[in-house]
Amino acid sequence: MKVFLIAFAAACIFAPHPAHAYLGLGPTLPFLGGAIAFIFLVLSSILGIVLYPLKRLMEYFRKDKAPDNEGGGVDAD
Repeated sequence: MKVFLIAFAAACIFAPHPAHAYLGLGPTLPFLGGAIAFIFLVLSSILGIVLYPLKRLMEYFRKDKAPDNEGGGVDAD
């Protein structure tokens, strides 16, 4: 009898129950907007962390290869 009660209690606790809940468009749309904004924030921060050092590195190597133009584009007489 004790085993039956334990099995019955476990079945009641772990059995799936329907939620009987419906989220209409009112709370769902702001949630989706926030989720999209969060995903955009995470992706843009990752891209910024990865691409900014690469941009600086490319500028460093381009600066070494650029021709030396000391005149500033003005012809001196």
